[in-house]
Amino acid sequence: MCFGGHAHYTQHSDHTAHEIPIVLWEDDPQMNIYNLTHYPNGRQHSGLGTNMACIPLTLAGFAATQDPKNVVVELGPFLGLSTKCIAVGMRKNGVKDKTLFVYDTFSGLMNFKAIQRMHPWLKNEHPEFTQQNDNFHFLWEYGVKPTYPAVVSHQGFISKESLNPEALGHRPVALISIDSAKNNQHLQQQLAGLGPLTKGSILMMMDFEFVREHIILFYACLREKHLLPVYLSWGMEHWMWIVTEDVDLADPKYYQCYSGYKASKDGRSHVVDLAMRDLLMLSGLTDDATMSDTFASVRNELSEKISSVLQNA
Repeated sequence: MCFGGHAHYTQHSDHTAHEIPIVLWEDDPQMNIYNLTHYPNGRQHSGLGTNMACIPLTLAGFAATQDPKNVVVELGPFLGLSTKCIAVGMRKNGVKDKTLFVYDTFSGLMNFKAIQRMHPWLKNEHPEFTQQNDNFHFLWEYGVKPTYPAVVSHQGFISKESLNPEALGHRPVALISIDSAKNNQHLQQQLAGLGPLTKGSILMMMDFEFVREHIILFYACLREKHLLPVYLSWGMEHWMWIVTEDVDLADPKYYQCYSGYKASKDGRSHVVDLAMRDLLMLSGLTDDATMSDTFASVRNELSEKISSVLQNA
């Protein structure tokens, strides 16, 4: 539920503390790189590639909660390193009750195997954590609670019964990070009760490039009227978007648009051009003469992938 595809569990190496990028708040000494990337017992807190998105998540958490009426929602946090990155930013505005809401099954065989591989110490320290008893909420809580004690977690599948305005105290969602839906059907189902994201809110798609259906849905049906990309992690899957006009991501019309785009080749060149302009913009003020060969290779590879997905849908 948390990360898409077997590659995420086998190819992403662990990162040492000094490699994890994070904004350090001078007036909050508890929030340092070591504490962010380790459990209270000193063990490494792995994140399966989350390090690439940590700074934007931190800044988003800070920006989203400057207005005390706002709330933050995370879907699919896995072990919670992404939750901690968001929470570090939120702490700058004070730790508030019922402001950070997290949803996950906190279980599953693939998750269990990944955790076993990354945290072999659990076998001795938590022998009750087995394939038959694979709920890892205790481990997520152990990692996250010291950073943001007031975080609210919901265990189970995400649906309109669990994720809805009432569950969030009828407060606006200023930031939502999604690493749970691995196809458009699941995205629509999980957000069915949420309601519209309002103009100015932040949407982080943690698995955007992996889920090809999302690429088509966003660029063919959402990008021009509702969303603007402001960050991508170049070589990973994370894309951050700003909502430019109110949008309900569960509205059936967007999924009808997706089906229509798949059924017809009309207008595809315009959608591809739009995506290519975004990639050029997101690559920054770097011209070809000063761009490193490594970055140029990553950008070109990603451009080819996005173009192919949109052109050959």
